[in-house]
Amino acid sequence: MCFNQRNWTLELEPDVPAILPIPNGCPCIINGVYATDTSAQKIVLEAKIQIIRIDRIDEESDIAQTEVVSPILATVFPQINPSLSVHIEFSQFNVVSVRATGGKLVLNGIYDAGEKIPELDIA
Repeated sequence: MCFNQRNWTLELEPDVPAILPIPNGCPCIINGVYATDTSAQKIVLEAKIQIIRIDRIDEESDIAQTEVVSPILATVFPQINPSLSVHIEFSQFNVVSVRATGGKLVLNGIYDAGEKIPELDIA
């Protein structure tokens, strides 16, 4: 990715899903995960990612199919090491929400403001 970089930060309350704070249609990277609740034993960062399958476009409707996946992105053990350096990259075709389970987390990263694509109608 060639970035016209903009930084972002997201504070996650336990078990409250949130969308990454980036404009729609911009590729982004999560590069840091920090536990603000250092008394927690383990905090899991989960994601729900909508993947627009541009390789599977319906020929009749000209609409791309979508899939939703729910991977675990990181596990933080705050009493041992409250921060992780990561490199998790999402393309402009992903819609990403995240959730922390077990404690509070702060995520930070960057997005490419120069690579924005037009809104896709994925009804």
